[in-house]
Parts: sequence; structure tokens; C-alpha cells
Amino acid sequence: MDYQICSFRCQLWEYVSRLHELKDEVARAWKADDRVTSLKVSIKVARLLTDTSVLQFYPTLFVLATDVMNMLNNMVWQRINQKAEFAEGEKLLFASLANIESIWLKGNGRFLLGSSQPSVADLSLVCEIMQLEVCGITTALSRNGQLVNYC
Repeated sequence: MDYQICSFRCQLWEYVSRLHELKDEVARAWKADDRVTSLKVSIKVARLLTDTSVLQFYPTLFVLATDVMNMLNNMVWQRINQKAEFAEGEKLLFASLANIESIWLKGNGRFLLGSSQPSVADLSLVCEIMQLEVCGITTALSRNGQLVNYC
């Protein structure tokens, strides 16, 4: 009888240990931007739920597997939110640049409000626009041809 209890605990410990390893593997792959591996490992975890050969472990297996799925769910949700925030920010940036072109850069002069000489406002605007280029956001400038000429 004692042998069966020990065997049960050892097997349970192996299952728990393996599920913790898989959870860590999912997290590691996600942090390394390896979404495919993260998803493959998660599918492995989900398939463990179909294993009914060890019914005595199933409640523990279910809790640990759903914990892994919940973790993946949270990571995917955060990524979707980040993408949505970036898209909204990009829309706002393009709208702002379009406003600068349509309002502030009209006229025959090379500078703000059609002036023929630069002002402090011109210098400030050039600094702001160049920050976009330094950050690698050159698509914003390429869409707005007048701004490229301005800089």
C-alpha cells in the first residue's frame, strides 16, 4: 500500500514538473518573439487534457494546463492591445502631419506660413520632424511630400 502511494506521488510530481517546464517554455518562446514555438507548445499542453490514462492526475493536470492556456491568452491579449495602440498612434501622427502641411506649410515660401525666412517655430518643427526620422519612422515623412522638402 505504501508503495502505491509513493508511486502515485512520484508520478504526480513528474506530471506537475513537466507542465511547469512546458509553461516556462511557452513564456520563453514568447519573450524571444518565437510565436510559432509558443503556440506549438501550448497545443502540446492542450493535448495533454485528452490523456485519460491517468485519471487520478486529471484534476491537477486540468488546473495546470488551464493555467498555461490562461498565460498564453494574456500574452496574446497584450500583443493585440499593443498593436491596436500603435495603429491608433500612427493614425494620429499622420493626421497631425497632414494638418501641418495643409495649414502651416501653405504659401509660396519655404518656411512656415509661407515665409521666406526661417523662424524659431521653423527650427522647432524641423527638430520634431527629425526625431521621427531618427526613430525610424520615415514612412510618416514619405507620405507627406511637402514635409520632406521642408526639412
